[in-house]
Amino acid sequence: MAACFGSGPLAVRVLDATIGKASALKICYAAYSKGTTALLAAILAAAEHYQVAQALREQWDHDDPVLATQAERRARQATAKAWRFAGEMEEIAATFAAAGLPDGFHLAAAELYTRLAHFKDAATIPELADVLAALGQDAATKPYSR
Repeated sequence: MAACFGSGPLAVRVLDATIGKASALKICYAAYSKGTTALLAAILAAAEHYQVAQALREQWDHDDPVLATQAERRARQATAKAWRFAGEMEEIAATFAAAGLPDGFHLAAAELYTRLAHFKDAATIPELADVLAALGQDAATKPYSR
C-alpha cells in the first residue's frame, strides 16, 4: 500500500504489519499537537480572566522568546477546525481510557474546541480576544473559588 502512495505528495511511513498501529500513532500525535493547542488556549483564557495575561507573556518570553507568539497563533488558527477537533478529542479520551490512562484532559479539550466551533465558517481568523472570550463563556457561572 505504501508504494501506491509513496510517489505522490503524501509522505508514507510503514510502522509494521500490526493492525491498528497507524491509528494509534495518529491518536497519540493528535493528543500531543491538538491537545497542546487546547491547553495553551485555556491557559491564555485563564490568564486573561485573572488579568495576568501580560505577566504570563513576560514569563514565557523569559523562558522561551517565541512561546507567547506561538501560543496565541495556535489558539487563533485552531478555530477554523475546532468543530472537527472536538470529536477527535473525545476519540483520544476513549483511547486513553482503554489504555488505562485518565481521559479527563482530552474531554476538557473537547469542551474547549466545542466552544470555538462557531468560528467554523468565519471569513478571517478571529482575533485572540474573540477566541479567549469564546473559551471563557462559562466563566461567569463557574468562578474560581479556591
